[in-house]
Amino acid sequence: MWFKQELQTEVRLWRAVIKRAILDRCGIFEDSKILNKPKKKKRIIREAEQWFKSDDFMLICDFANIIHTEVLNIKRRAVEAFYSVLKQNSTILSALLDRVLLRYKGETNV
Repeated sequence: MWFKQELQTEVRLWRAVIKRAILDRCGIFEDSKILNKPKKKKRIIREAEQWFKSDDFMLICDFANIIHTEVLNIKRRAVEAFYSVLKQNSTILSALLDRVLLRYKGETNV
């Protein structure tokens, strides 16, 4: 029983890594000092986008028990929503990502 709980905790951890990468790609940062540095902000956004094309990304998806194409779909939809519907409201996007990533069970209708 403890193993099952530990596995669930690990999956949640790796899904949090994916969430952080999506937020970085949208330009949402924990450190407010970055917002005042446009070059650094652009660099982080670019690096986050590149990470989604890396072998590390594929490995993290395996650890998170999420199909990588689903993560890419979630990321695409998050970026589109953030810059249009959500009008750059980072709090709403973060909450939505929590709901999507924590409830993901492998369905393709995410």
